[in-house]
Amino acid sequence: MRLLTEEEWDAEFTTTSENLLQFDEIPEGTKAKYVWTEVEGDDDDVICISAGFHIVNNLGYWVTHQPHDFEMVVEIEIERGD
Repeated sequence: MRLLTEEEWDAEFTTTSENLLQFDEIPEGTKAKYVWTEVEGDDDDVICISAGFHIVNNLGYWVTHQPHDFEMVVEIEIERGD
């Protein structure tokens, strides 16, 4: 598992949209190696993004320009304005 900042995620895995996608919004013909699933995590200050399609605790999908290896999990530290 890799821990990245939001800026590092954006720089390394450029997404094709600015918002999370629902399954039916993923462009037809998109290969699975470009799809990531954002899932609920245990910590409110971390977003968990797992390579590929996942159903359990699914919050939505990201499609990136860079492929993944189907085993990668990325945690992104997020800053909350309190």
